[in-house]
Parts: sequence; C-alpha cells; structure tokens
Amino acid sequence: MPKNAFSGGVDFAQYWKDRKYFFTFKSVASSVNGDSAAITELQISPQHYFQRPDAEHITFNSSLTSLSGFGGNLSAGKNAESGLTYNFNLSWRSPGLALNDMGYLRVADKISQILMLGYKWTKPTPIYRNIDAGIIQWNGWDFGGNSIFHGGMGWVNTMFNNLYTLVIRGSIDYGIHDNNMLRGGPAVFSPGNSNFRINLESNTSKKLFMDFGTHQGFGQYGSQRRNSWDMGMTYRPIDALSIKFDPNFRVSYNDMQYVEEYSSHGDSRYILAKINQSTLHFRFRINFNLTPDLTIQYFGSPFISTGKYSEFKVVTNPSAKEYTSRFHQYSNSEIQYDSNTDSYTVDENGDGNTDFIIENPDFEFKQFQSNLVVRWEYTPGSAIYLVWNQSITNDDGMGTFEFSNDLDQLFSTIPHNVFLIKFSYRFMR
Repeated sequence: MPKNAFSGGVDFAQYWKDRKYFFTFKSVASSVNGDSAAITELQISPQHYFQRPDAEHITFNSSLTSLSGFGGNLSAGKNAESGLTYNFNLSWRSPGLALNDMGYLRVADKISQILMLGYKWTKPTPIYRNIDAGIIQWNGWDFGGNSIFHGGMGWVNTMFNNLYTLVIRGSIDYGIHDNNMLRGGPAVFSPGNSNFRINLESNTSKKLFMDFGTHQGFGQYGSQRRNSWDMGMTYRPIDALSIKFDPNFRVSYNDMQYVEEYSSHGDSRYILAKINQSTLHFRFRINFNLTPDLTIQYFGSPFISTGKYSEFKVVTNPSAKEYTSRFHQYSNSEIQYDSNTDSYTVDENGDGNTDFIIENPDFEFKQFQSNLVVRWEYTPGSAIYLVWNQSITNDDGMGTFEFSNDLDQLFSTIPHNVFLIKFSYRFMR
C-alpha cells in the first residue's frame, strides 16, 4: 500500500441578495507516494485504469513511485423560492487524482458540465398549490477530449390542492465512449438510453399516506430494458407510533454486461453477455415512543437479486459505428455449457480444442438485515441502548427468481446475531 498520501484544497463561496445568487469555487490536489508495486496498483485501479490500450492522454508506468493529480468544481446561478432558477456547474478530476486514502473518489479522468434552467409557480390556483418544472443538460469528457456522456432531462413536480404530489421526469443519454466497461480494456462506444419516471404521493399530513411510482428505461438498438415498480406506505395511528413499509421490484436486461477478460492465442478476449436480472427489495420500519424517555426503533430489509447470463459475445471492434459490429456473438458450435463443471467452454476457431473456459456467472443473492434498538434516557443527557442486529446471507448460482422459494432459502439460513449494550452518563456540574 502507499507510504504517504497528501491532499489539500481551497473552498470559496460568495452570495448576493439574501443568498439568492451564488458563486462557488472548490479546488483540490493530491499526491501519493510509495514503492512501485503500490503505485502500479493505484494506476490500474477502477478509479484510474491507466492500462487502457487506446488512452493516448495517459501512460501506464510500472516504475512510478508517486502519483499526483488535481480537481475542482465551479458553480454559479440563482436560487429562489419562486420564479426563475438557474445553475451552471463545471467540475474536473485529472487522471492522477487519488483521494481514496483520505476521502472518496469514484472515478478520475473526467470533466463534466451541467446547465439547469427551472421555474417555480407558487401562487395557488383552483387546481394546484405549486409547480416546479425545469430542464437539465449535461456533457462529459475525459482529459483526452473523448465524450464520455452527454444528454439531458426534464421534470415537472406538482402539488395539488388536496396535497397530493405528482412527479414526472424524463431523460435521455446519447451513445458515448465508455472508458470503464471493459475494466481496463479499450473504450467501448456504448448505446444511448432513455428513461421515464412517474410518482404519485398522497397527503402526508394524514394518518395513512402512500406513494406509487414506476421507472421505465429503454436502450438504443434494444440493447437494454429496465422496469421498476415501487410503493410506500406510512401509517401513524397515534402520534407516538409510525409504521413504514417500502417494497420495490425491478426487472431488467442488458445485452452488453461485462463478464471477464480471457487470453486466447496470445490475445485478450473481452467477454460480454446478456443478463436478465430481477431484484426485490423490502424496507420495514417502526418508530414507537412509549414515553418521552423510552423509545423503540426497528428496521428490517430483505433483499433478493438474481442474474441469468446468456448470448455470450466477444468484443471485436469496440468503437464501430454499427452496434452489431462492435462484438461477435458466439454460436452454439463455438460455446458449450458443461453441467459437470458449471462452466462454458469456448472453441473460437472450430478446431475441436477449448480456447478458454468461462465460469458460469449466474447468481442468486439473498440477504436480510435488521436492527432493533431500545433507548432509555434514565436521566437527562444519560441513556442506555439495547441493540440487536441480525444478518442473514444466502448466495448460489441458480440465477432464477422464485419469490416463495427464495424467501424459504433465505430464512432457513443460520443468521448472524449481534447483541450490544451501550451505556452513557453525562456528568453535571
């Protein structure tokens, strides 16, 4: 691991007219030092991928003993409770920026620009109390000038006179060069996609209120599809008790899901596949104030996600304009499933010999997390906490979603329980 990591920055903000108008500027720089093995590991990490063979603006060097970079953010605009609002934002992260020894950096080598224009109608009418609408446009580049994202979205949020809220959003992302899809391989020209979201929430001042929503996503050339449905229910029978239940179900497929990199005849093979994924997620929460000094809180969340892979393909020309020219999909004569080893054998040249083996990537992940906390403030400022945490995890490679069977498997698994008692006492003068 690195021997030393240094970072520093500047943060400036200026506001005018009761903070309605603003200008902010932030800048950061980092330097990481260590032996060549540590810096090599940093260069090939998912935040950097210096080994990308087609990245002309960066160079992988296994003898480096330090890595430095810089970043920043500039933002200016207008905030308002009503009327016109706007915001311009520009941010940058150089290829060598490394903050994860002290903070968090998802990806470096990125320049992004965002422009937002919105308007708020706050004068009530016979139909609505207020409306918030707007559009956003965005662009992104790496430090080599390659477009890594560009698109936009629009939204309309309306609160009606019965205090119901309707949210409608739509977005579109155009095809871009994806520097990260092949995990350090060449950039892939990834298909664009469009998304639509609608959500309706009832009056939150009632004892019982609910919300319903759906998200629909469509990939260019039929490359992907996403469907999501969610619901929320909150019930407050008395002021001291709140019960909340939030289920969410998602189904999707993606024709260009990364699988693994293999070597065949001395060359790298970047394997993609179609993944059909189903995910079910529940969240259940109870807050109960027995007295002002004694409270009970419970949170439980089962999670089930399955993925089934098919239509394996190898990347052939990642930057081709034609979608189907970017990869070759293996035929039944080129790839065979071996049930004995739960893997796929690939014979690319048809000579009867296995060129490489793909381990079956199907998955079925199930987990349950829960927390029960009892808090008693036995004297002002001093409290005792009783905590019970339970975690259950079940994982196999079936890849098929069967709700009843999946729950049975999950809750028949031996749980991991943690019991904790915390005592605090405040010394008073």
